[in-house]
Amino acid sequence: MYEGIKQATGPNMKKTAPLKTKCGTTISDPQKQMERWVEHYLELYSTENTVSEEAINSIPALSVLEELDTEPTVAELEKAIDALACGKAPGNDAIPPEVIKQGKPALLPHLQELLCLCWKEGSVPQDMRDAKIVTLFKNKGDRSVCDNYRCISLLSIVGKVFTRVVLSRLQVLADRVYPETQCGFRAGRSTIDMVFSVRQLQEKCREQNQPLYLAFVDLTKAFDLVSRSGLFRLLERIGCPPKLLNIIRSFHDNMRSTVSFEGNTSESFPVLSGVKQGCVLAPTLFGIFFSLLLSYAFRSSDDGVYIHTRHDGKLFNLARLRAKTKTIRVLLRELLFADDAALASHSEQGLQRLLDCFSSTCHEFSLTISIKKTVVMAQNAPSPPLITVNGSRLVVVEKFTYLGSTVTHNLSLDTEINTRIGRAASVMSKLKLRVWENKNLSVQTKLRVYEACVLGTLLYGSETWTTYAAQEAKLNAFHMRCLRRILGITWMDRVTNSEVLRRSRSRSMYAILSERRLRWLGHVRRMDRDRIPKDLLYGQLECGTRKKGRPHLRYKDACKRDFRAAYIDIESWESIALSRTLWRSTVKTGVKRADEDRDRLRKEKREKQKTQTVQHTCTTTFICEGCSRDCHSRIGLHSHRRTCSFFLSLPVAFFMKVFEREWYGVKQVCLEDFPSEDEYRAYIIYTVLISYVIPLTTSVVCHCLILRYLATMAANTSVAQQHVMARKKKVTRMVATVVILFAVCWAPNHVLNLWFAFEREGLNEVPHVVMWLKITALCLSYANSSVNPFVYGIMGENFKKAFAKSFKSAESSGTGSAMSPKTPKFTKEEEIGMVKMGARRTTDKKKTPIDNSSELDQNGVMNGRESRM
Repeated sequence: MYEGIKQATGPNMKKTAPLKTKCGTTISDPQKQMERWVEHYLELYSTENTVSEEAINSIPALSVLEELDTEPTVAELEKAIDALACGKAPGNDAIPPEVIKQGKPALLPHLQELLCLCWKEGSVPQDMRDAKIVTLFKNKGDRSVCDNYRCISLLSIVGKVFTRVVLSRLQVLADRVYPETQCGFRAGRSTIDMVFSVRQLQEKCREQNQPLYLAFVDLTKAFDLVSRSGLFRLLERIGCPPKLLNIIRSFHDNMRSTVSFEGNTSESFPVLSGVKQGCVLAPTLFGIFFSLLLSYAFRSSDDGVYIHTRHDGKLFNLARLRAKTKTIRVLLRELLFADDAALASHSEQGLQRLLDCFSSTCHEFSLTISIKKTVVMAQNAPSPPLITVNGSRLVVVEKFTYLGSTVTHNLSLDTEINTRIGRAASVMSKLKLRVWENKNLSVQTKLRVYEACVLGTLLYGSETWTTYAAQEAKLNAFHMRCLRRILGITWMDRVTNSEVLRRSRSRSMYAILSERRLRWLGHVRRMDRDRIPKDLLYGQLECGTRKKGRPHLRYKDACKRDFRAAYIDIESWESIALSRTLWRSTVKTGVKRADEDRDRLRKEKREKQKTQTVQHTCTTTFICEGCSRDCHSRIGLHSHRRTCSFFLSLPVAFFMKVFEREWYGVKQVCLEDFPSEDEYRAYIIYTVLISYVIPLTTSVVCHCLILRYLATMAANTSVAQQHVMARKKKVTRMVATVVILFAVCWAPNHVLNLWFAFEREGLNEVPHVVMWLKITALCLSYANSSVNPFVYGIMGENFKKAFAKSFKSAESSGTGSAMSPKTPKFTKEEEIGMVKMGARRTTDKKKTPIDNSSELDQNGVMNGRESRM
């Protein structure tokens, strides 16, 4: 599937960017670019780095594991061949891995003979040592800078088979020196372990009101600058037998490489340092080298974060940590994943001492800390810390992307969730044409691609999240948008989220997050006792007190919330989680049940909203005198008047002139003066169109479409929908009546204006008749504004009740002082309105019952809408 998705999306970059020389000059010629790459790698690999004698001698010498020197067996070789991945690029011998895998029965004896011969001689052929280097952009920084590329070594496939046999023995040595904090390239561990540890460490410090200083350290070209001579001597110190050491050494001694760029290959050059990125031995060799570096750096340091933990009690019982004799004291100083290191301390001075030790040790091991990429984050600190490395001050940040997940100084997940949604949306956009809009793919295939690519990107690291309801709702909204897009459902279809989930056979984001969190919790429960994630989850800081007041939501609180929703017993979950299969089935069943309950409550709420009666008071309408438009507020009327006056007065404004007229003296007046009859007639036609014809036509067309929609939907509706349809028809009838009155009342005025514009000479002969016609037409048009309230009163029940109520209240206010106090009574509509606002009032011993709720709903809601028309 992933191979097909890569073909569908296509390559990210089709053309290589121009390179820059060391002086900063841009190079676009392919031949010069090749020379620049060779120059870069010669400069990188030409130095033979060393490790100080003091550092090597300080490493405790372990016993030699002689059993690792036995000749490789056929079973080991066969297992190594089966582990080869197909589709990988071969080395200089051009033998693809498919040849070795398919020809295993015939090639296995010959490969076994060759491997045993190399094992006895302690050397491998030159083809297995040499490499072809290809460059891979890191997706960070300037593409024209060579340092922003990672070099990958393409090696001989036969040599990879041999190195896999060596790797199985080398890992035995690695387990002797790996610290518990190292999770890189180790079975059963992943980046999530360290992301979870960082988040839990931040959470514990916030909970117990302790400062936390974190330094995220980045090494410059860590794999490429490993001292080979120092590495081999360190392998001797940890008990590597001689034959195994000679084989490992032979894969690196006298190694030569070529650069492959734009289809061309450079001349070979020697490689004197580093481990080969692309070789299966490289991660483990670097892990051993880096682990011994850290043990030497912090051999006498006691800085860090101390934790008290206990694994034999209940997770949610903090009282178990008060037993001092049963708790374990753990020092947490570094969190590692390969060469990514995070150093932690409670004080600024402690973090500075840790960085000083680490920096000086890196210098002894010929490694360099990148000042630009190393940053510091402070949590609950009184002031920004001043941390330096080799005299250079490190940048203090409020957020940092650690192993692909964003951590912040205040533990807010908003930045991480926004980043995850943005990346998932980018994946959705890439697959738009090839997958989502591809009619040749079934919906199930699209949903599988969605779960593999989009959800995988969206929910990376979600096992470690302590989410609030608003954050889960935001993720669920994106999830539903994606499903609707895949299914081709728009908002106009009026399909609920429950129906979308049913059609797609998917689960809500609430269920997905809960399941991932609970499954991870069971995984941590099954971890060994000395694992860092388990120590942090079950423990607390050695010092610090909790603040008063409501605490922040913790990871344990989110898990407890999930337990209750999934009907999982909080007291017995730890025993169930010891069985991976049983725990997964329990979580799956419980989360499904919780999702069903959530869906049921959502449906009940929706039905309650449909049947609820809301009290709407009669609102005052404001009517424009120019076009008789109803406005809901006075501000809206003023805004509409300005717009209406602008469009009506714009044409005539060009023809306005100033005249002197005799009116109780000589006055200057502004009157329109049209040059000809044609301009005057054009103005009259424009006025009629803008203020009468266009509004009337628009209203008629819209009402015809509404009536057509109601007619088509009436036959295919349920009883509840027919109830809503009846209310919509009533509104439509009232609005149609208002439109008809507008047409009838304003028609004479506009007809008279058109008649006067085109037949002025004939009408001038009967001036008195014209005057009375104008008066009648204007009175009829202006009367349209006063007719609308009567329409509301005739066709709306709420208007009548509000009108009658105003007189009753006036009578009661006038005679209230003479009347004895009585128990207040409320109408049915008032009681319903008070229930809606949460202010239902009751009398001493009796309450006015509410009957005929369906009738009130039909009248109350409907007439409330009528009053706003």
